[in-house]
Amino acid sequence: MSTPGEIAVEQQFAQVVSYLDSGYSRQQMIDLLVESGLERESAALFVRTAHAAVMHERRVRGARMFLGGVGLALLGGLVTLGAWFWAGPGGTYIVTYGLIIVGALYALWGVFKTLISYSGIVSALKWLTAYAVVITLLVLGGAVVLNKTINAPLPDVPDDSKVKWEQHELGIPPGGLRAGGAVTISGEVTNLDDLWYIDDAVIRLTEVDRTGGTLVNSRKEIPVTPDSIAPGESGVYSLRLTPRERTTGFDTEIIWSWAMR
Repeated sequence: MSTPGEIAVEQQFAQVVSYLDSGYSRQQMIDLLVESGLERESAALFVRTAHAAVMHERRVRGARMFLGGVGLALLGGLVTLGAWFWAGPGGTYIVTYGLIIVGALYALWGVFKTLISYSGIVSALKWLTAYAVVITLLVLGGAVVLNKTINAPLPDVPDDSKVKWEQHELGIPPGGLRAGGAVTISGEVTNLDDLWYIDDAVIRLTEVDRTGGTLVNSRKEIPVTPDSIAPGESGVYSLRLTPRERTTGFDTEIIWSWAMR
């Protein structure tokens, strides 16, 4: 248990620390302590001890600010990297400039606060060198990651085997479909790829006459819905058609484009 005298000394020490931390010079504090009754030599030792405590606390606060700033910048980088991975090659993603810039500024302010807490130039230079190495490694690491993400090549465009096209039976009689008759042309398109999307798929068809030739002005296009088919998903199409002339069937083909999301 502290004696009243020890308590008084502790309170005075805390007061001196508070004054020094708020901007009072050491000489001012020594003069104040001398005026309060302390001998100048004792006052100088007292202030020197308090000043060391203040400088240590400033270094701790500066280091915490630096680490906090580095953490914010790393968080911004990780969020950006995660958004890039989520978007996939060729997709759009968010770059969290705010977190990265604020974190960098906060870290630099922490460096400044730490350096000014040192009275010796050698110690300050040692800490400045250490901080510079850490910041350089972070910048170089970020540049490598950013370069790899920006320059990441797109995967190869899938071949036609990744599109599964199933047409439903037309039900045209052996003699062909007479003019004015009706037939429903329908089917399903499935995307068998793992990454790419099928965009703007259409079924292009042309009526065929009894001689096997194509009827003039009989070409039609049936859109597949939805207009963008995700990997592993399917789209459908359907059209009720009434030929103007007798037809024995239809020449059909599918047209689409690949897209990366």
